[in-house]
Amino acid sequence: MGVFLPDDILHLICLELSHLRDYNTLFQCAIAGKALAAPALANLYRMHNSAPVTTRGIDEIELSRSERYGNAAQEVIVQKWALLWRSILRSSLDKTLFTYCRYIRALDLRDLKYLLDEPRFRTFDKQFFADELAPFNIEIETPRKSGRPSRKVNASRRLNVLSIIDAIGEGKSPTPILEELSGEISGNALSRWASRLPRLRSLELYQGSALRNGAENMIHIHCPFFRKLSIYSWLGEDADQQMGDFLIGLRPDTLEYFEVISFSDLGVATFLALNHHKASLRELRLSNLKTEAIHALPALKSCTAIVALHLEELHGTTDLTDLGTSQNNILSEIVEWLRSCKQLETITVKKMRNGPAILTSVLLENSIHLRKIEVEGYTMRDNQDFHRALASQPDLQSVKLKGESENIVRDDLDILVGSLSNLTKLRDLQLREVSDYFRDEHICTLASNLTRLEELYISGFGITDIVWRDISRLSNLRTLSFNAMTGFTLTGILGYISSLGASNKGLVISIDNADPGSNLDEDEQRVVREAIASKVEGRFNFTLMRGDDHPNLHFQTRPLMQQPDPDQPDFEGDSD
Repeated sequence: MGVFLPDDILHLICLELSHLRDYNTLFQCAIAGKALAAPALANLYRMHNSAPVTTRGIDEIELSRSERYGNAAQEVIVQKWALLWRSILRSSLDKTLFTYCRYIRALDLRDLKYLLDEPRFRTFDKQFFADELAPFNIEIETPRKSGRPSRKVNASRRLNVLSIIDAIGEGKSPTPILEELSGEISGNALSRWASRLPRLRSLELYQGSALRNGAENMIHIHCPFFRKLSIYSWLGEDADQQMGDFLIGLRPDTLEYFEVISFSDLGVATFLALNHHKASLRELRLSNLKTEAIHALPALKSCTAIVALHLEELHGTTDLTDLGTSQNNILSEIVEWLRSCKQLETITVKKMRNGPAILTSVLLENSIHLRKIEVEGYTMRDNQDFHRALASQPDLQSVKLKGESENIVRDDLDILVGSLSNLTKLRDLQLREVSDYFRDEHICTLASNLTRLEELYISGFGITDIVWRDISRLSNLRTLSFNAMTGFTLTGILGYISSLGASNKGLVISIDNADPGSNLDEDEQRVVREAIASKVEGRFNFTLMRGDDHPNLHFQTRPLMQQPDPDQPDFEGDSD
């Protein structure tokens, strides 16, 4: 007599398989019997957006494998990809045994767009749009020449993807558990769809114009769990006011995440409207801000519950210190706003000329305890106060700095290294360009003090095997990248690898811009790769410095911690 498991147990088994991303086993469960079909299919379609055949799921290994086997293998992948979407679309029309669309929690319409734009899709698009999907076969008609009637030419046949997506959204079956919707949709689609999205939590839209036509009112009524909004772009004279109207139209203090990824004309109206969610807004990401938007940042002064903040200027030319009293007031108001964000843990500032000055005040605020900071697009020169202030945040676990290091003096390096050395909880340290003049002693100092590092990316000049001894103390290191003019030897690298332990499993060592005089030939690189793979299942990447990377620098070595002549420039090279 057979043994029958309760339905709850079968559901738990399928749920665990979905956590493991075990698509093959779930598929076998789906075709094994009626009892397993429903839970297996439900979990398969809940994670369909990361399936191996989708743009999000396919990885570089699978892609290279398909390219190696030629067009036939790639066409098979596209066919499976198309079959996945065809089954979802047919289920929305109640034409499948199971209503797959009801299982979906995250719908990425960008993936469908990529499929419809895929050249290999054209070879079997007629089968895809056959039968009940025929109404979705909407093309762009391109007129031939003036005076002749327009007609469609198969060779230049193009699908009207936006119209197809708009038509798909009018399917019969609702999506009761859909929580995330992303992609490009038409201007009035959201206001029509919202009533069938009762569990909607997140929108990631290509164009902000999709938020027009009363979309906020429909979301207010039908989507009580809406919390996250991300748009790629929104340009236009009325974009700012339209976004402001949308944000105010939502339920107050419900939005937790707001992001603008690319170019936009958003500004003061949007920022004032975000205060409508001052108690709920936790993460704010504003990229490519124009000068007018930078000047409008003080309008966010009531948004003080922010935990993660990303600010990026478009051109990096706005200076709030040299344009009169009003601009200085703007700078002080921005500082006052950020200092009032007592829950702030993560802050990123890119291409803002006054970024270091603003951040210095934030770093010195005793009631703020940062865990991550990233600054890009600044100059080391004249920003010693900012580097000193880093030491005032001992809870920092991630520091990423990228800035110009030209015309610096020895004190600039010593202050930066000294401050970073006090951040003993650091797990991720990435220094780009600001460390271009680092020597062995600077890297040794950092490595000997920051023993919890898991990722280290650093540049430098004249780095030798001396650093391996201190780097070997980093028992948790998983990524080590030298974008520096290095003079490592085979013996030194192998010696470091021999010191690695089990906690370094999977370590990736990348040596870029190595000095040509310290080149490792192919056989030596193979020895290193075999050694690190055998020791910790790691990888090794090696690239020689190109002739134009450091045209004015000549590789020289000097003893560790040798003191420079105070009457001479600290750095050797024609550029001095």
